[in-house]
This record gives sequence, C-alpha cells and structure tokens, in this order.
Amino acid sequence: MDYITLTELLGYKVKKIQSGSELLFVWELYKYCKELLNKTLTIEDAQVLKAVREGEHFAYVYNNSDLNMNYTPGPNEILADYSETDRKYFKGDLSGIVFEKQTEEEWVYCYHTDKSANIVLYGYNRSAGYVSLYAYMVVKSYMESKKVPKLVLKNLSPKQEEQEYVDILILQNFGNKWLKDKVEIQFSKEVVVQPEWEAFIMYQRQLGNMLEEASSLQKYKYVMKNFVVGDVVLYYQTDKSIKSKSIRKLTNCFPAVITEINKNEIKIKYYPMIETLLTHKIRLQEVEQNCGIEGFKYSTNDYNNFPICTATLDYISTGIDILTYTEDSFILKLVNGVDKFPQYIQDSDGITRIYELDTINTIYAVFEDRKVEYDKERFLQLHFKKEVPVYDEVRMKKSKGKSK
Repeated sequence: MDYITLTELLGYKVKKIQSGSELLFVWELYKYCKELLNKTLTIEDAQVLKAVREGEHFAYVYNNSDLNMNYTPGPNEILADYSETDRKYFKGDLSGIVFEKQTEEEWVYCYHTDKSANIVLYGYNRSAGYVSLYAYMVVKSYMESKKVPKLVLKNLSPKQEEQEYVDILILQNFGNKWLKDKVEIQFSKEVVVQPEWEAFIMYQRQLGNMLEEASSLQKYKYVMKNFVVGDVVLYYQTDKSIKSKSIRKLTNCFPAVITEINKNEIKIKYYPMIETLLTHKIRLQEVEQNCGIEGFKYSTNDYNNFPICTATLDYISTGIDILTYTEDSFILKLVNGVDKFPQYIQDSDGITRIYELDTINTIYAVFEDRKVEYDKERFLQLHFKKEVPVYDEVRMKKSKGKSK
C-alpha cells in the first residue's frame, strides 16, 4: 500500500503531536486515508509528547492501528486503560448524514436537519464524531484536489451534551491549533454547559495535569517557581450546587494581583469590574437614556466606581494553576480565550472609539486606565514581549474603530 504524509494532508510540517485530541485527529485521518485513498498515513518524524504517550488516546491508537507513531513501548511499559472511555472515540459511519448546507465554501451540520440520518452524530461520543467528520472533509478534499470547506457545527437546542465540542475546541485553541478558523461552533447560550472551560480542563488532563489533588507543599513549591508578588492571575470561583459529570462549573472569573506569598497561603486583590473608566461611564449613560425614568441620572461616584476586593487563599482549599482538582476556587496563569471584551479608549486626538479586546489586552487596558498597582514590566515581558498592547497603541496614535 502506498503512503501519504501528514504534511501532504495539512499543507505544513508537524513537529510534535501535542494533545490526545491531536492524536485522535491523526487517527481519523489515518482511517479515511485507508478508506478513500487506499493509502497509509505517516506522521514522518513528528514526535508524540511524552505526556500524550501516557494517555488513553495513545493506547487506543497503538492497539487499534498500524500507524507508526515513532515510539514503541518497552516490554515492561503499561499503556493507559481506555476500556471505560468509549465516549472519546468514534466508530460510526458518516456516509448517510444529511447537511443543512453543503457548498465548496462550507458544510453546515445540524442534527435537526434530518434526525434519523444524523442520529449517528448524536450519541455521547459526538465530540469524537465531529473530529471524524472534519478529518473526512480533509481527506475527501485532498482526493478531489479542492480546498477544505469550513465546517459549521450548529446546535441551537437548549439540550447540549457535556463535552460535546471538547476535541474541536482543543484542536482550535491549544497545541498546534490545527482547526483554528476552520470550524465554527454555534450553540445555545441558554444552557449551563461551558464548552471553552471544558476544553481547557480536558486539554490539561490529556497532558497529565488536574487529575488528582495536590498537597499544600506541592502548591507552595509551584507558586514559588511560577509566581512573584505583583503577578496578574485569573481568580476563579465555582458553584458546588451545579452538578457535572466530571468538570466543576464556573460562577465567577476576576483578574487579580498577587500581593503576598508565604508557606501557607497567598493574598490577592481582585477586580470585579473589568471596564475602563470611559467604558463604564458610557454604559451607565446608555442605561440612563433607556431606563424610561424621566430625570434619572447616575452620580459622579457611580461613574468613577471601581471596586477592589481582597482574598486570602490557603493552599488546602485553593487550586493553584495546573495543580487544581476539585477545589472551590483557584488561580490560573493568564491565557487568552475565545471571548472578546468591548472597551472604549480615547486616542491621542481625544477621539473615543470602541475596541474588541482579548482577555490579556483587556486586563492591561483596565489596569493602566484605572491605575492598578501590579508588576507592569513583568506583565509586558510575559504576555506581549515585543508587541505593543492595543491600549498603548491607541493612545499614541489614531486607530481605526467606531467613534463614540
């Protein structure tokens, strides 16, 4: 049988396979290369991360295919047990599914288009099923010498399966980000499922993190190695009353500054209002205009309000970054998610415009605008390196945007 490389399918060289979800995607590509092209997929000299080799996805692929993953387990090496994780793999037949829309530019999949035909992608393993669907599109497009269409996963029903999009989101936002801008997910905002959060947790678990409780000493050592006073972190709180199959639900997330570190606890200041002064003032003015109460107006104190809260977080009950398991609250290093936050910023000419900022740019803009005390130099080194934050760029010169 002839061979086809991962580089040929994806259009670029892959050096490392960085998650179980990436290995799942490779496995699905392998299946469709056999089925549609009668060729065997090779990952060339790409290496599977050690943490991924110790996980269920590697064990499953190793035992169910002849895909060469450039690693052979030793005689005494025990692979992970995947016998109770069928939801992570897809064995169905996609040949009969019906799309809401299918053009050369995009394929729109919705279960409700034809429930009978699409039931194969409505089971508890639908996350893996969606990966299988996109892998099929990649191989089919290669076979037909066409560009891979964009895949739109549409489920606006209030009934959502937990972890329904976990693999797709991991493939979009973590590791090699193979599916970034290639798959669009449309889901109901009315449900308690938190897809992006589920994906973050499952990605960490695929790397061997967040799988067990850490001791206070482990957490203290991790803090001393990874954080200093003045660092900015994300402070999360969860709701114990919201039940989940395996992942706690988030209730709050605040940017916070570490103010003290000792062997038993860390102290933080956190900021519930993530708005620049102008953003807050304009939002309150819009409320004044639309509230329907004649003469209603907020005070100057309301306009200038910027609450600051403090918390003492002991290592026993607080999760620390990747050493988080079932704690009610925890802190994480700053990362950019998929959310955008509208902020009004005034440029050097005094013109106010609105900008859609990512998490890190938002925190920087608010902290600088509100004169929050934090280690600004370290913040810029960690998160911007040689780039200029949007807030600084706007204030130095005119920028395109909607004027207010």
